[in-house]
Amino acid sequence: MKNSAAALALVIAIGYAAPAWAQDKADFAALQTTLKQEDNVTVTTLAGDKIKGRMVGVSGDAIVLRTNGVPRTVDAVQIQKVQKRKNGVLLGAVIGAGAAIPFAVGFESYSYNEGGGGGGIAAIALGVGIGIGIDAAIGSNKTLYERNSGKTVTVAPLIDKKGGVGGRVAIKF
Repeated sequence: MKNSAAALALVIAIGYAAPAWAQDKADFAALQTTLKQEDNVTVTTLAGDKIKGRMVGVSGDAIVLRTNGVPRTVDAVQIQKVQKRKNGVLLGAVIGAGAAIPFAVGFESYSYNEGGGGGGIAAIALGVGIGIGIDAAIGSNKTLYERNSGKTVTVAPLIDKKGGVGGRVAIKF
């Protein structure tokens, strides 16, 4: 009886649970809620050009960036990828603190032997600071939008040394 009540509760909980969806990176309109004014953005066009600038505005069919103080509009049909610059420092702080633990143990032992204390905390604080500094300096780009280019057809002409001609067709799906 106890097990059947627990099973019934589990079935009800699963039935009422809302589905969790990952963010669709192929939805250009979602950029309107994801990007904020003055975000550092890199837009890659279908031609392969990379345009870096600060986001001024985004609509369902275009994005406006400020590059070198001048607004530049890029139509959504020309965009392959939109990336946002992010500087996460939390991971750097954790790694810096972890890397400083051996030094903190040594400094703490030395401080204890000399009649003081607190050397370990200073070493960990220094490690956290160094980790944050390195992580902030490196940074990375997070892809917010990428055109679904899963299905492509490539046609290329071929000419050999003897003057023969032909073609190559590649289909990617």
